[in-house]
Amino acid sequence: MFNQFLPNISFMGPVLLTFLAVITLQACDEEGLVSSSSEQEALSTGQSDLPMPIEDCVGPESISDHVSVQATSTMSECITCEGSLAPDFKLRDVNPSSCGVGKYYGLDAFQGQVTFVVLLRSTCGYCMAQLEKLEQIRYELLVMGLNLNMLVINERGTQAQIVNLTQRAQIPIFQDVDEVMAWEALSSPDPNDDSLKVGGDKDDMYIYDSTGHLWRFLDDDDPSHKLNLSTDEGYNYLKEILIMAINEAP
Repeated sequence: MFNQFLPNISFMGPVLLTFLAVITLQACDEEGLVSSSSEQEALSTGQSDLPMPIEDCVGPESISDHVSVQATSTMSECITCEGSLAPDFKLRDVNPSSCGVGKYYGLDAFQGQVTFVVLLRSTCGYCMAQLEKLEQIRYELLVMGLNLNMLVINERGTQAQIVNLTQRAQIPIFQDVDEVMAWEALSSPDPNDDSLKVGGDKDDMYIYDSTGHLWRFLDDDDPSHKLNLSTDEGYNYLKEILIMAINEAP
């Protein structure tokens, strides 16, 4: 009796497998549609939890390696004034995800495209959160077809904790050192008090146009700039400024 059913079972096996495969593919397609719809909604409303782009490396690919070069300002004492040329210095890129990792180069390597520079400290929890949000903004701009350079300059004396930054972003990360003092080179004398300076502080941001001239300085001490990227207000504020820079800067 049992043997009489064997032919029927062997016949139904392939049919049953085919049926299950079709059902599985339909389920995957439906899930993919939901995911795609959710991603588009996230992009349109601001912050998103999209996965970071998979790239071989990020940043300039053709880089001339140098030794570290002490920072100098070549055109203007007011390095934080719009139109001033970026200071000239060479620092080591320490991010393994960057195309220039291990090489010494400067801001001039980024000319040809709008470049966004931010000063962070690897021991600062707020800085780590800022960097994660910057990477999200960079990805969202890429999805929109908008390209710009982003890079971080880590504060002197905190290189031992640099992994706190490199594990959070793919962009180039420069390590400032005593011989260069890039942070100081990115500051200007305070016009109201010679003993004070403007810029060159943690969380300050600089946007350079494609020719290497300052398009906008975002002073973290200026309350008119909403720069806390963990808030919707700050996230969208910076994102809109970067979009404007890409579209309007030379």
